Amino acid sequence: MSSFNQIQTACGALGYFDGKTYLKDDDCEDALRILLRCLKYENERKDARVQMLDSKIIENDLIPILIHLNSKHDLKIVHHALKLLVNLTKPPLVCFDGKLPKDVALTNVYLNIEAHLQKTKTSLANEKLFTFLVDKVQPVLDKDWLDRSDDDDFIVHAVFILVRNILSIKSERQISEESDINAHDLVLWSIHKSNMENLILYCGNKAQGDERIMNILEIVVLMLREQSAEELACTGEQQTKNKRQKNNETLDLLYEREVAEKQQLNKLTTGRSAFGGATYVMCNAKGIGENQLICHRPLQNLNAMEFDREKRRSRRPKHRAPVKNDLDDSQHHHSALGIRLFLREFCLAFLDNCYNILMPRAREMIVKSTCLLSDETNFFWAVRFFTEFNRHAHSSIDRISETLQMSTFHLLHTKMDHYREMIKIDKPEAKLWAKRLQIGFAAFKQYILCVKSMLASTDELVTRAATIIKNNIFYMQEYREQIYQLLRDFDNTKMSSIYLHDLVESTHEFLKLLEEHTNKLKHVFVQRRRTARKPTTKKSSKKKKVPVDEITEPPNEQLEEEWQNQVSEQLSRLLQGLDEPTVNKTDICPFDALSDVPVDDQSITAVARIQHALRTNKIDEAIALFRASREVWPTEKTFGYEDIGAEEEFNLLREIFMTTKMESLLPKNADEDDENDEDEHDNEEAGGEHEEDDQECMHTVEREEEFDFKKFIMRFAHSSILSAYIDVLRTYKSNTPYLNHCLIRMLYRITIDCNYPGILFQMSLFRILQKFHLDPMAKSQQFSELSQFGTWLLRKFFQAAQKNPYIYAELLFWKDRSIVEEMLEGYRQPTREDGGETKTKAAAWSVEHQIELRDLFRKIKDEQTENLGRDKTDIVDQIMLELTDKTKSRRQIIKELKNQDLIKSTRELKLKKAPSRRSKKKDFLNDSNHFGSDSDAPNIDEDHNDEEEEEEKDDRSISSKSSVSAQHDEKSNDSNAKSAKPRAEDSPKLIEKQGEPDDDGDGEESLPVLTKQSRKYDSSTMFNDDDDDDNDDEILSSRPIKKARRQLASSSEDDD
Repeated sequence: MSSFNQIQTACGALGYFDGKTYLKDDDCEDALRILLRCLKYENERKDARVQMLDSKIIENDLIPILIHLNSKHDLKIVHHALKLLVNLTKPPLVCFDGKLPKDVALTNVYLNIEAHLQKTKTSLANEKLFTFLVDKVQPVLDKDWLDRSDDDDFIVHAVFILVRNILSIKSERQISEESDINAHDLVLWSIHKSNMENLILYCGNKAQGDERIMNILEIVVLMLREQSAEELACTGEQQTKNKRQKNNETLDLLYEREVAEKQQLNKLTTGRSAFGGATYVMCNAKGIGENQLICHRPLQNLNAMEFDREKRRSRRPKHRAPVKNDLDDSQHHHSALGIRLFLREFCLAFLDNCYNILMPRAREMIVKSTCLLSDETNFFWAVRFFTEFNRHAHSSIDRISETLQMSTFHLLHTKMDHYREMIKIDKPEAKLWAKRLQIGFAAFKQYILCVKSMLASTDELVTRAATIIKNNIFYMQEYREQIYQLLRDFDNTKMSSIYLHDLVESTHEFLKLLEEHTNKLKHVFVQRRRTARKPTTKKSSKKKKVPVDEITEPPNEQLEEEWQNQVSEQLSRLLQGLDEPTVNKTDICPFDALSDVPVDDQSITAVARIQHALRTNKIDEAIALFRASREVWPTEKTFGYEDIGAEEEFNLLREIFMTTKMESLLPKNADEDDENDEDEHDNEEAGGEHEEDDQECMHTVEREEEFDFKKFIMRFAHSSILSAYIDVLRTYKSNTPYLNHCLIRMLYRITIDCNYPGILFQMSLFRILQKFHLDPMAKSQQFSELSQFGTWLLRKFFQAAQKNPYIYAELLFWKDRSIVEEMLEGYRQPTREDGGETKTKAAAWSVEHQIELRDLFRKIKDEQTENLGRDKTDIVDQIMLELTDKTKSRRQIIKELKNQDLIKSTRELKLKKAPSRRSKKKDFLNDSNHFGSDSDAPNIDEDHNDEEEEEEKDDRSISSKSSVSAQHDEKSNDSNAKSAKPRAEDSPKLIEKQGEPDDDGDGEESLPVLTKQSRKYDSSTMFNDDDDDDNDDEILSSRPIKKARRQLASSSEDDD
């Protein structure tokens, strides 16, 4: 027989309900067993389950069996029916192993099962059914735990699982629109009428098993999942004047918006042409062809002409589309007044009797990882709901004392970090992890709001407790920077907008508390934890040793401060015997017996170990090493003598502490030496051809530092955080007034308090402000803050645009703080010099400065031509004196003169001399060169010109003067020493220097090769007969140059 026929036969063999009682068939028990077996061995498509739900076995058979068959003979039938009902009401997600099916056919099966259960939920909301369940469980709970049988445990477990399954079914629709009652409300009312709520509270107070604890907590969460904690806490209370005023204001705003939208619609329709949707021709405007431009709608303004109205917008892929909010999260169901009153009383009873008992046990299970991930979610949801409910109900803090424990806050912190990491790691299930992160952060938000309300309390004990919690949160770096990390990691493709709204509001409240805390206490010290990474590479070659001179030593002032604050007090107490040392001198050895260095020579190493122990705050170890070293080296004055006093020991240890350059003398670890030997051995075998294996030695450094609130706010000026805020601001119409206030306040902190208005010069934000100013509700009181901030920001932008016209291109990109400073003050290109220091180039020449430079150059040039030979002032120096921009350097002025084609070379900037004087110099030089011998008279003209070049060029060295004189001497001796001229290929240094470009970058002739070579030594030493070979090697290392020098010296002797 096929499974389909088997299920149909079994369903027909159960019996029937005649309206008053259920008439069972003789084969009722066997039929139930067959149905259970079919569900046990069902296939992937869940055909057996779908067929049973289609036959409506729950409404027609199972519920009547449980209600009407109460005799002892029918006990097995009732147990089988209860088991079958629990299996059929199981959530569809549990049927598919907790994951939504990806196959289309299986997805249809999932939706089919869910639809059947939604239709069945109304039938399950039966008061008699819940009464039967209470009657079954009540006698079992009255028994002692040791006296319960297996059937009793099965009854208790099955009843609570069935209640959980019924509550987990989503409501299909509202039964009555007038009364706002849905199927979930009917289930809650049946629980109230059957007294099931008292049974749940009793089990929550007396829960012993781990499974029972999480079942009770899940039932409570499912009962309250459609309710708002704030609305539930205020149910039954008489509305105050403030609440009535707020409600009236919201109604007035809705009315004003509706009227403004109607007026705007009337403006658009009144100006419509009588021709309707006619086609128009725009005069004096060509289309694509030879015809005139066609427009398909009437235009009142030429600027309203658009060509992209009918274009298809680019669709975003599904994996990059923003996450849509679930209906369960975005909307709360407004139940009837009677149901809300019942739930309010239930919440108060749960807080009084169960909360502080049930929640610690649940937290222990989460810490020990003995529960499911869904149980963690239920725990955080309960923390969030009951904390908010207690705050709005103005109840005592003692009811939620378990939530206010720092252990609970630490659990929230660690779990949120875990969820945040799993979003990045488990990408297929990233949305599910983001949902858990949203629920956990909602609990974090209510924790912060609860602490804020406690600080405003009139009770001193409550205020003191809140102050302690606040100090702990602000002191720890992990707690303090949690919100900043969550904002940085926000991704709208995985996380919902409701989570972002909670994040924005929580950030606002957290920063307000932090600002009040820092203003109240002028100097706030917090913990700062820094993770230092030291990358080490295993290379094929040997490791390089760091020289002693390169080891950075702290300055003496810092050492003196550390000695006074950290070492001296504890050291004096230990030396005087006021405190007992934990390390004795017999427990430590000051020398290394296995070292190759003799023991007598290891005293300096012992001093380095003592200094290291003192500087690392190991005072006990330092004293033990000091006294043990005195016994090993009694003749060393560094360690003192026998029967030395405490004061003298203190002074000796201070001298050791203040000694510098002792870190290099510390002994290395044996493990490191072994690793180095193994690396060297492996490298020798492999020939040094190994790849580099990068490792990171990470260590955490903790210290206390003074907290700067402004610097903390400046960290929020990040593009990822600001883009999330602008995304929320885009929906300003649907946002609550409080959410808009939080957004504007954060932007105000960044732009005005931190003085970074340029970081918000973004096109997306300006488009939002443009649409806002066109909104008819822009002038209302609700959006006054947004209107004022938008106007101020636009004024700042247009002021900056007058100084920097390129700022319009910056609108298209997100900017960092460094780029904003350059954008507002002028672009600067950082360049790194050889020394490693960063210099900044000045801004480009403006048009006004270029015109001014051109006029000054021509004016000074004309003055010098008129006063030829008299005015000896340098042209560039005179320009620098008269130029309005004093930041321009000499090199920049020369470069700009070349760019404007005012000069072609720096030779044009040299002063012209009288022609008669210049001719005498030339005649004298010609006469001296005619004799062909070394003349003592230097080349005056060329030396003078070269000196002027050295004054104009900053990068010329002083040694170039001697090189030029040596060049002319070598020219005069060129006829007698032609063979002594070195070849370019014999000297690599000469080739390298000859290839260097000129400093000015113009087309001047380059210096001879020998001139570059002669810069290495003085011309007077070149002709010295007593030159030593060692000195020559120090001056020049190449043999051809050395040989040339000797030949030049011998030729000079012959001339003499």
